Amino acid sequence: VATIEAKDTYTHGHSERVAKYCLAIAEQLKLDRQTKKILLASALCHDIGKIGVHDAILKKATMLSAEEYEEMKLHPTIGAEIVSHLPNSSRFISGVKYHHEKWDGTGYPEGLCGDEIPFFARIVGIADVFDAMVSGRSYSGFLDESDAVEKLTNEKELFDPDIYKAFLKAYQFGSLN
Repeated sequence: VATIEAKDTYTHGHSERVAKYCLAIAEQLKLDRQTKKILLASALCHDIGKIGVHDAILKKATMLSAEEYEEMKLHPTIGAEIVSHLPNSSRFISGVKYHHEKWDGTGYPEGLCGDEIPFFARIVGIADVFDAMVSGRSYSGFLDESDAVEKLTNEKELFDPDIYKAFLKAYQFGSLN
């Protein structure tokens, strides 16, 4: 996490916040302690593949071109390759590789849909999107938490319905701030 944060200033604190949101969702899902620990590793490592993305793209202050976006979309696969060398990575790699998959099949890297998307990836995915909204980018600004939740509600077909409900409960109970 420190390595990726050293490369990309936007990600400073991002992985920790995503991990915090994942644990809040996990609490609502009533996941056991061991599962939460594995989910935590997945969340903390989810963006490690950005190490393999060119700085000019990673640090760009404006919208990415189509070609640049295609390169950025490689980071989950690069990240999965990186963490695959860690002990027990098979237990948490799915959240790294598939956190950009969408419930309706419009995500990447493989266009998985519904239950094809690994469980951890479904949790990391919504937490990642929420943090991107509330922490913002130089080219897109940021939303306050209630506006971000409203936007996610308007796009809830992109997320596992049970994970979305757990996310919403975590927000309502104040676990996300």
